[in-house]
Amino acid sequence: EHIPSQIQEYRANFATTLLRTAWGKAGERLHGIPITIVDRFDRSLMKTRRFKATIAVLRHLFLGHPQIELLQGDISDERIAQRREENITASDYMTIFDTVKNKPKGPWPQQRRLRMSTSISISSAKILSLAKGDDPIQAIDDAEQIIEKLRGLATSQDGALPAGGFIVIDAIIPSKLLEDSNSNVTNNTVARAAETIAQGLSAKGIEKPLVNLYQLPKGLGEDLDQVVVHITEDQVGTNVLIVSTEEVETHSKRTIMQNPNLKSIQDTTISTVFAFGRLLGSMVSAHKESGYIPCEQDGDLVHAFHRHFYGGRYGNRPNLLPGGSDRVRNKTDN
Repeated sequence: EHIPSQIQEYRANFATTLLRTAWGKAGERLHGIPITIVDRFDRSLMKTRRFKATIAVLRHLFLGHPQIELLQGDISDERIAQRREENITASDYMTIFDTVKNKPKGPWPQQRRLRMSTSISISSAKILSLAKGDDPIQAIDDAEQIIEKLRGLATSQDGALPAGGFIVIDAIIPSKLLEDSNSNVTNNTVARAAETIAQGLSAKGIEKPLVNLYQLPKGLGEDLDQVVVHITEDQVGTNVLIVSTEEVETHSKRTIMQNPNLKSIQDTTISTVFAFGRLLGSMVSAHKESGYIPCEQDGDLVHAFHRHFYGGRYGNRPNLLPGGSDRVRNKTDN
């Protein structure tokens, strides 16, 4: 959330914060720990994340207890699957290279995977309908809404951010639903419903969904009468940086001076600048002049990102995108 009139400041802060925490010195210290972007005003999602955090703590304290095991498979299956997909989808497009040819800095590999997260609640009746596959169109509609919520965390432009490497679907089932003899909610029913959601997401271009089933331990979520589905998409960090930064129209010009409109003055000179370029450039200077060594070193990273948008003396945009050493914006004829 941000004030629309301050979109440039927000996107510049978003870019520099993400650069430092995923590629910079902070990322090195927290290597391997994913960054998850969420809507912090989504109370349902915050509650879901608290449930998962509680389950994680209980797993650490009481590993092997049946109430905190996955309903299908085990904890190692869950962790190995995510590590496997991270290895499969790793590429140089996640690495930021400097654009200068004379003594370039870097490169900076992505130290932490970037994920976007949302959640939905599904009633027992809808779980049964999804499990039976009664309405395939509904599954695709649900997938579209999920994707819009996920990728809307980075950009407001529909379709701008492509599918990530994989998506994790965690179905969280309150214990009382499983124990209620009048409920149609069972492990198999929820599993089939989650697979239907996964198929809907696959139909919208997501190539690898991973499905996990959790049971909420007794004492947690006693007021819940629905199944909560937590969805997390792994994204290429450089793509998130690109679509987020493009929101501000990086090369729109802002007038900073023009001659007064008087009869005695015939020269109508107007001076303009790339406002976002100057803002991002001032952040480069602030990092390099901070006097804090890790921050000064991250200044080179932010500067390399800046050069992907503003190159040369006049700030014209190079034909390069962040991520990879030769990732071009526009194809050129040989």
